[in-house]
Amino acid sequence: MAKAAIRSHAPSRYSLAVIQFNGSGGSKTDKDLRAGVALCARAAYLGHVDALRELGHCLQDGYGARKNVTQGLQNHQQRNRPFDRTRGLRPSWFSLLHVRKIVMKSDGEREEALSLQRMEMTISSGVGMDYSATSKLALQWTFDNLIEAGDLVVVIDVLSPKSDPTNKQLFEDTGSPLIPLEEFREINVCKKYGLTPDAEVLDILHTMSKTKGAKAVAKVYWGDPREKLCDSVENLKLDSIVVGSRGLGAIKRVFLGSVSNHVVQNATCPVTVVKGPPLPKP
Repeated sequence: MAKAAIRSHAPSRYSLAVIQFNGSGGSKTDKDLRAGVALCARAAYLGHVDALRELGHCLQDGYGARKNVTQGLQNHQQRNRPFDRTRGLRPSWFSLLHVRKIVMKSDGEREEALSLQRMEMTISSGVGMDYSATSKLALQWTFDNLIEAGDLVVVIDVLSPKSDPTNKQLFEDTGSPLIPLEEFREINVCKKYGLTPDAEVLDILHTMSKTKGAKAVAKVYWGDPREKLCDSVENLKLDSIVVGSRGLGAIKRVFLGSVSNHVVQNATCPVTVVKGPPLPKP
């Protein structure tokens, strides 16, 4: 269901919204009203009549969203008329459903905040990238199986804090600004953030952009990859994240820690783990 919801399947989004409203298995401890409203909004945006009706109730009652009786009544009227589902056009009530609070302290942060607002109506997928063979497979899998026209791919690179203490201090909490694909190709930009341009990764992103009409950006964090990949889900409001698996054995997983396992257990969005080819036996 979650995978179908990622692919903009309106009934799945509405079903997940109901689960958020009621709690899984009827549990009262894991309800998330605001998440339910957001899922309802996206399903309604895709033309799901029941979601539009439910959203009207939420707005009228102030249930998980700012109370707005007029907008709620308009939703009930709208559900009886054809709905414009053109990607990029926002319904009048959508602005009421933003649950993020953005505090802008500088021009750079303001620019990124505006970029994130533009991402609200886009299906966004993150890909953990350390330029290993498995992370490149994860990017290729995302291209082949997950991305459609208009989607956004965020290549997430987590560097050691020792590699660049200055940038680490500047962007410790938020990571770098979003880096457009055009700039990601430039050597000077890569050097600025301590990256090394990778021809294979750039080729996949370029092909993705040209053949599927998807948008690609990069973002750099400094710190523990396990923690920062999970942080990126919250910071970027990702709909899903894809990571590669190093194929560690049980003993190495204990001592080295599995990034993919940590992300699966702790990320607040659907996670796909792409396995690489089996390691040769000693």
